[in-house]
Amino acid sequence: MDLKAPLKLKKAKRISKYQLIVDHIASSIDSGELQPGDKLLPERELSEQFGVSRISVRKALAVLAGKGLIETTPRHGAYVSAYRSEQMLDSFARLVTQNRQRTDDLYEVRRLIEVQVVRLVAVRRTEDDVRELWETYERTTAAILAGEDPHQADIEFHISLASYAKNPFFAELMSALVTGLIDAFANMWTEGDDDLPQVIVGHHRQIVQAIADKDPDQAALYVTQHVSACYRVTN
Repeated sequence: MDLKAPLKLKKAKRISKYQLIVDHIASSIDSGELQPGDKLLPERELSEQFGVSRISVRKALAVLAGKGLIETTPRHGAYVSAYRSEQMLDSFARLVTQNRQRTDDLYEVRRLIEVQVVRLVAVRRTEDDVRELWETYERTTAAILAGEDPHQADIEFHISLASYAKNPFFAELMSALVTGLIDAFANMWTEGDDDLPQVIVGHHRQIVQAIADKDPDQAALYVTQHVSACYRVTN
């Protein structure tokens, strides 16, 4: 597939620009035009190709990653996943994505899953995990406080957190849930008070510290408070 060839996105009512990108790339993967291991164009080139902002491109990549269709790394960009998630997880991801407007329900599921995930992380984490979590915290905190796509940095923190539960299914579930709430994340940062960035990174620090202390109860409490606070901002 020639990713550099000019593309024209068909206009569709009530479909956001990033969702059109998601649909196009997902279709290309399903048809075999994009193969496992193929590298996607950099954000800047995708933005130019589709005629959208880089924020829309980043949202699209986050959704595709949540569906397990691509893998992204800060230094190497985005690649088509070398493997596909189990059918059940793929179906769950589609269900969440198709019901993005049901924010209340998605937050309820997120709270239930993320609280249990963080309990497992606090019990199972290694010293290397703690070091990496602090690095993720520092990197996402810098992006949030600098106002550089704070919703994207927030999403990165939570998906990364789930990966340390030592259970790939939890990471997949969290990716799908957070992807389904991507609009809610973006709205939270738009509608929140000026002190929201400090509040959010403060919550993140409490969560990581509780994990470092191997305190699953405290970690679960902080996640519960964090998710509830985020929900209140958008409702």
